Amino acid sequence: MPVCLTSSRDDVPYLQSQSMRNNLVFTEVPEDNTSGSEAAEATERKLRQHLQDAFKIAREMAESIWFERVHRSPGAPVTGKIRNIVAKFTFFKDREMVRKSWKQLFPPDVIQKRRVLVPKMKEARRQGKRAYLAYDTLYVDGTAVRADYIKNGTIEQVSLLKQSQDQQGKSNVADNLDTPVSNAGGQAKGALVEECRYVYLDLGSNKGVQVRKLFEPALYPGATIIPYFDKIFGNVDNRRKYACAFGFEANPRHFSRLKYIENAYRRKGFRVTFYNNAVSNEQDKNVTIYSETNFDIDWGAGILDAAIVDKINMTRYEVPTVDIVKFINKEIQPLNPKAVLVKMDIEGSEYTVLPHMLENNVLCKNVLTSMVVEMHEWAKEQMKSELDLNILRQRMSTQNCAPTEIVPVDDESYNNDVEVDPGA
Repeated sequence: MPVCLTSSRDDVPYLQSQSMRNNLVFTEVPEDNTSGSEAAEATERKLRQHLQDAFKIAREMAESIWFERVHRSPGAPVTGKIRNIVAKFTFFKDREMVRKSWKQLFPPDVIQKRRVLVPKMKEARRQGKRAYLAYDTLYVDGTAVRADYIKNGTIEQVSLLKQSQDQQGKSNVADNLDTPVSNAGGQAKGALVEECRYVYLDLGSNKGVQVRKLFEPALYPGATIIPYFDKIFGNVDNRRKYACAFGFEANPRHFSRLKYIENAYRRKGFRVTFYNNAVSNEQDKNVTIYSETNFDIDWGAGILDAAIVDKINMTRYEVPTVDIVKFINKEIQPLNPKAVLVKMDIEGSEYTVLPHMLENNVLCKNVLTSMVVEMHEWAKEQMKSELDLNILRQRMSTQNCAPTEIVPVDDESYNNDVEVDPGA
């Protein structure tokens, strides 16, 4: 039988494309590469769990998906680095179900912003820069860039405050939730300051439960932080009108959820902004964050691995830092808020951050009204620190200012949150 080599060669790209059409690539799925390449069975098991955690696919459905092959790519494993997972689905309908589930996690405006940002991310990577997307924000060498700040193909560098204003500060003067402050004329700044009469600074947001308690306390009966919200900021109606919440979470795996809460709350008129940065005494330094593989117990992610239960399978992320003193001085103080409450639960980093705050005179009542601090005793030895709350109070009393009030509460209630959707 004659063979048409030309036809066969022309068919190769078609056959390859048909073979690849059932593939999807997944990023940031925890990888165990400490002792060689991860077993294919372990990779597939982690992928199925990822579909449940990140894509909100029911367990029964995730377990019923058929894969022809699931493997890590590219190349050989590198300790401390997470390779992508390439999954070849047996049935195209399963592939489409997963793909559409991912798309449904993002509102249309976020999808549009990501389309604008992806070419810029690729361009930055070609230039040898560290670039990645987190929800609707591009990070280039630790600097956050949103699609709003790309003008004529050029990235416009702006402060976090301006970004948060444009993202969340809707001018009361304009009386239009679709009008960003930057377009509201000379009255916008005054309107924003009026809106941010109170500030809640959530350092170590985890899954965002504490911010939800601030704006929806009725969902969390018995939560011990709520009486302090009432005392410092006033009742919930007052908070919804005049409070601004800024949250920092180092663990990237929580960020899709946090941005979902942020966008749901903005649609309700609540001023909330989350940042994927590690709270630190240094600015724009990449640090390694250690995280549990099991999402349900992932409470202790931070710069130390001491609190991680499953150290063999723990995940490592590279995350940019934020100098919290600079953030407070440049982003919070210009708002001239009447009261600022800080919650600090940063898994051992408090032993470097608190002395830094003391040295820079921000632990003063006229800067930070009150603060909730969790001191992680297990981190003291590794951080080479003797600091505790008594020593902290003593050092604060020697400042040339009235010290920030240390609020005696440790509210760990509702860690897994309630069933009510933030957008409901």
